[in-house]
Amino acid sequence: MSKLVVVLWQKRTLLIALFTLCISRGILVLWLNKGYAELIDNILKGSYDLINNTAMLIVCAGIVQVVVLVTQSLISSKLAEKTGYALRTDAIDGILKSNYVTVNHLSTGGSLSKLNTDLSGIIEWIKNELSPLLSDSLLMIIVLTALLMMNWKLTVVSFFPVPFISIGAYLLSKPITSIEKKKNQTLSDVNVIAKSIVDAFSILKIFQMTHNLLSKIDKKINLSIQSEIKANNIRAKLMSINGFLAYIPTSIMWGYGGYMVIKGNLSAGTLLAFTNMSSFVRNPLVNLPAKICSIRAFMANTSRLMDMLTQFKSVHHHGRIKQDMTKKNVIQFQNVSFGYSKETNSLQNISFKIYRNTNIAVVGESGCGKSTILKLISGLYHPDQGEILFFGDSIRHTQLDHVRSQISYIPQDAQLFPISIFENITCGHSISMDRVMDACKAAQLMDFLNTLPDGIYTNIGEHGSRLSGGERQRISIARAIAKNAPVFLMDEATSALDGETEEKVLNYFNGLKNEHTVIYVTHKIKHAVNADLILCMKNGQLCESGTHDDLLQSNGYYSKLFMLQNMQEVIAHEKDSKAI
Repeated sequence: MSKLVVVLWQKRTLLIALFTLCISRGILVLWLNKGYAELIDNILKGSYDLINNTAMLIVCAGIVQVVVLVTQSLISSKLAEKTGYALRTDAIDGILKSNYVTVNHLSTGGSLSKLNTDLSGIIEWIKNELSPLLSDSLLMIIVLTALLMMNWKLTVVSFFPVPFISIGAYLLSKPITSIEKKKNQTLSDVNVIAKSIVDAFSILKIFQMTHNLLSKIDKKINLSIQSEIKANNIRAKLMSINGFLAYIPTSIMWGYGGYMVIKGNLSAGTLLAFTNMSSFVRNPLVNLPAKICSIRAFMANTSRLMDMLTQFKSVHHHGRIKQDMTKKNVIQFQNVSFGYSKETNSLQNISFKIYRNTNIAVVGESGCGKSTILKLISGLYHPDQGEILFFGDSIRHTQLDHVRSQISYIPQDAQLFPISIFENITCGHSISMDRVMDACKAAQLMDFLNTLPDGIYTNIGEHGSRLSGGERQRISIARAIAKNAPVFLMDEATSALDGETEEKVLNYFNGLKNEHTVIYVTHKIKHAVNADLILCMKNGQLCESGTHDDLLQSNGYYSKLFMLQNMQEVIAHEKDSKAI
């Protein structure tokens, strides 16, 4: 809520304008009703000259009031859109600046649902409810003050029951905030399931999961309906309160006011003006239960949005920027331990050094911690124990933006954006077309680009949905090559490529070691044969390290993996030969 207050305060010029218009409208209402009272009294007295003048003033005041109302509506819309824009920008900015751990634990469908649903609710409330609420509240105070000045006895007697009825409405509406939050969360869960259906539609069909997922969605929607029914039941009860607020003050006013007119303590014109003005007090009170429900729903939306925004934790931008990039030690792990959760350790007491302009292979079975090493080097996670040095400086004390500017990263699952191939490769940076095309050639992408009508400027769609896995991976490789950073991190970077293309790409990276440090994770031992250093991982521990020949001679875990994979390849080759 404090964030919303800050955003609204930044738009205080519009708020002040809205506040001023509300006060102006209140003054106009008083002036109009004063004119009505004088007009009626002059009619009863037969003062024809004054009737025309008063009528003209009433018409002019009415025109001004219309202008005020239209301006009020325009300012409310502008305030709503500007506030919505600021909140939406802050939310996206929070996501972009947040650390990897936070965003990685967020449910994409749920988070986007919260962002869109709650922001839309907040914008609509500011546009449609804030101005009337502010206007009605100010008008009610102004008019109530005027009524007390006109005849305090009639005012007190007429509105005496109102505070008690209003307190009842407030207490009755209390559960709506929690009900609305629960309903919105349930709808958010539905969006998560719906997104998973779209993302994994082939798995859904092949594994015949349709009935199971439909059942889950049905349960969630039923929970949402139950929440809405509960909220509507409360609203229905509040409607009965409206009747009391609408008729009790009016009945008392006419009864007691008529008595005062008969007694000569009040003029007929004043009573009519009093009755007309009282509608500006009565109507907001009649709508009070609905307004309370609206405010509670708004508070639920705001609370959920603020809860989401507080989850985002910005990455640190403090520490060293300048580093000695000529140092021989590029990366050093010093007794590093790390776990994705407190219960498990993905890495246990790992230590190694990686020297400048070398090719490093990280091998081992699935789940042994190979990819985790690359994530720690990138600063996506920080070690639980130990230190990671990047060109001699601790990553903890170096600006992460600077660290990442020195790294080109190729993930196993190519992550692309719904923009052109060229934009996916350049990532918005100023990279020459010659360098981009050289990167495409090195990534074996040119033949594919030549088949596209728009070539490198072809839009690839969401997640690169129009491309094959190999095409996506080659674009990802071209992106890393075009960046031309001193350090390349490759996480099974060629797993989606055919054998011939894979060999060409790996030969290119093997040729980079005179100018770059290349660290590649692979489960294929044959890709590690020519590496300057092999880090062999087992169950989160570095069990062996050295060159291919050294590790074979030691006849340890690496040697067993190498022999096993060779045997599997021989058996597979023999099967293929027999099949032919």
